[in-house]
Amino acid sequence: MLEHYKGDEVFVKKILDYKQQAEYQQHMILTPFYNPHEQDVVRSVIGHELKVYSYGGFMNSENQRMIICPDFYEIENEDFEIALVMIDYHEQFGKLKHQDVLGALMHQGIKREFIGDIYMSDKIYFAYTKSTYPYLRDNLSQIKRSKIHLSLSDEKIEILI
Repeated sequence: MLEHYKGDEVFVKKILDYKQQAEYQQHMILTPFYNPHEQDVVRSVIGHELKVYSYGGFMNSENQRMIICPDFYEIENEDFEIALVMIDYHEQFGKLKHQDVLGALMHQGIKREFIGDIYMSDKIYFAYTKSTYPYLRDNLSQIKRSKIHLSLSDEKIEILI
């Protein structure tokens, strides 16, 4: 099987391990955030033997967490354990960009797999793993020269494609 996934062998081995856990131990496996290519690999490796669900915190999000499980599980959005975080800041020191937000998050030592999409509109939102949100809230107080405040949001936001 690995010969079909040149360059993704390590990732495929991880997915095969997830598949085995879900299949033989009847576990629900929650993945980190995966990009569209990784999501396609997960779906093709898992096949039709198990259910695969995905959600990224926003409607039409690109980076999504996935749940791999036997078909008797009933999955809801809360099962993906995603925190939708809003950044509040004053633009007096300049408008923040996508790369500023991602850079600040990565500078905190946070792996990319914990961060979903970053959505920029009149406000800035990003999807993040719920379990590590308290660390981020307590440690990220500035992006570039702007003081920021992070808060959880329950808004339903659609990313327009």
